[in-house]
Amino acid sequence: MMPKEGVPLGCFGFCDAYLIEGRSIGGLSGSPVFCRNTMKMPGMNEKGQTKFIAGAGQIHLLGLVHGHWDLPIEFSDLEKTEAVNMGISIVIPARKILEVLFSPGLIEARTEAFNRSQG
Repeated sequence: MMPKEGVPLGCFGFCDAYLIEGRSIGGLSGSPVFCRNTMKMPGMNEKGQTKFIAGAGQIHLLGLVHGHWDLPIEFSDLEKTEAVNMGISIVIPARKILEVLFSPGLIEARTEAFNRSQG
């Protein structure tokens, strides 16, 4: 699920995140999550009929595992019953990670550390 609005993360409020169906067990937090485009290209068989060739495309870093997603308390009982712990993991998008890595404070800290190491 790639929501247009923030995902409710309990006491953390709403967060820009993706929800994926995948194992959510202790120790996976911080693990990379990759996705792959699938392709469907038209082709022809020996009789000249159109057939489609399916295959896997490029692999992309989707983001990093944040943890397991639990339904918010304000969801109705029906919504909770339909989606009870189906192995939904929260993934922080790669673009958010890049924002942190290239924030001015971290760039400055890396530059200072590099300059100290050089001499």
